[in-house]
Amino acid sequence: MMLDPTDLAFFRELATVGAERLGAEHPCTRAAVRACDTRDPEDLRAARRAVDALEATARDTVMREVHHRLAGNLSAIWDQLPGARRDGPAN
Repeated sequence: MMLDPTDLAFFRELATVGAERLGAEHPCTRAAVRACDTRDPEDLRAARRAVDALEATARDTVMREVHHRLAGNLSAIWDQLPGARRDGPAN
């Protein structure tokens, strides 16, 4: 399956933040890692359901951190711009 690079970046950050905030063995973290590894649509849905299943405060904390990291990842943002140079520095 072709997974959009933006989605993959989200699941990678979710796995990282999950490990830091919830622990490496938490079901949400494990689901995010599996989604990254397999890229299978069912595993991607399972990871999203695992986030939804978190207690509200934990979910808000994890999602806030994931989005903060994604917003600060300039190379990931740059890669999504139409016409962005891929062969070297932009300036």
